[in-house]
Amino acid sequence: MTKIIENKLADAKWLETKELKKLFETFLVKGDELKVVGGAPRNHLLGKPVEDVDLATIFTPDEIVSKAKLAGIKTIPTGIEHGTVTVLINDTTFEITTLRADVKTDGRHATVEFGTSWLEDAKRRDFTINALYVLADGTVEDPLGTGLADIKTQTVRFIGNAENRIREDNLRSLRYYRFASHYTKPPFDPQAISATIKLKEGLRSLSAERIKSELFKILSAPEPVEVVTELYQNGLLAALLGTAPNIRDFFKLVELEKKLNENADTSLRLAILTTWHVGDVERLTKRFKLSKTETKKIELKVKADLEKNSLVTSLDLTKSEGRFLYNKYLFILGKADYSSLIKLLYALGHCSLNLDAVIEKIKSIEADEVKELPVKGADIIKKGVPPGPEVGKILEHLTMEWLKSDGEASSEELLALIKS
Repeated sequence: MTKIIENKLADAKWLETKELKKLFETFLVKGDELKVVGGAPRNHLLGKPVEDVDLATIFTPDEIVSKAKLAGIKTIPTGIEHGTVTVLINDTTFEITTLRADVKTDGRHATVEFGTSWLEDAKRRDFTINALYVLADGTVEDPLGTGLADIKTQTVRFIGNAENRIREDNLRSLRYYRFASHYTKPPFDPQAISATIKLKEGLRSLSAERIKSELFKILSAPEPVEVVTELYQNGLLAALLGTAPNIRDFFKLVELEKKLNENADTSLRLAILTTWHVGDVERLTKRFKLSKTETKKIELKVKADLEKNSLVTSLDLTKSEGRFLYNKYLFILGKADYSSLIKLLYALGHCSLNLDAVIEKIKSIEADEVKELPVKGADIIKKGVPPGPEVGKILEHLTMEWLKSDGEASSEELLALIKS
């Protein structure tokens, strides 16, 4: 964990970029009118990558725009009604938000009042570890007096009363589990857990996009098992997914990905957690507004169930049928999707191979060469077959014959199979 030296961040290179320095030069007079807040100081102190740098300021949105314009900085009014202005410097974006207090909330949206109090701004934030501020010289401020302590113990806690904070914004229930999945380990904060269970009906007010965003971030965590287990035991996971979760097989997939030293395949994790039959493809696509790429992973889960026997056979290259099916899956699906199918096959318990053997099979698939079919439709037409559906049928037949030959049959040998 990165340490603070004399109340200042140590080795914070992200704080020394010319773009951020220009912002400080533009907005600072006394030295405390603009401060970095939220994710950047939190991640730096926890030893995690700093990606986005957000800032807070005493200046109103109009004043932000005016000062930026004078400095030749482009502004984008992304959330100006809530006090946020996006500024662009050398293709780097920063969000600057006016200090504010939430004067009225409805469980999702808030009416805000701009102010100049850093303490009041800290009080309205969600978690203590997100209420740390950093000055231009790296000085760390902890207005609530609890953020640094919780960083040290890697504790995710709501600011103030957990139930009240969730009633202000129902999304905070999911945000708690998302932050817990990335920044802490069990035992989780009992007040936070109790509040999310008590107020879980509030999740119904959230849009599909919001739920998907938070859920995918939870599933993408390197170590999601503990948080997903907590969601499952608390009854929140089934409510979010709209189905009974396949929790056991999800854990096996996570274990396999870790052993392979791969980044989380979030869509594949969702697929194994939620998909039981072919009807789930359309249901989940609509529920979470999945992209085509994400839907494809749901379809792979269904395929792993429907074709489990063929997939198991494809792993035995000592038999001709196994070699044929291996070549077929590799050629038609490609290495990535074929590997995903084998991961699902193992996680679902459809094959008898142990973890190490499955890992070797997946590595072998990913290292293999996908050969190019030596004949095309045009070659078939040159043989006298009229253009039309018949060409496609013949090409499919020749493809199967080529695959049976382990990809060794030449174009001449394949074309010779066409009946005149």
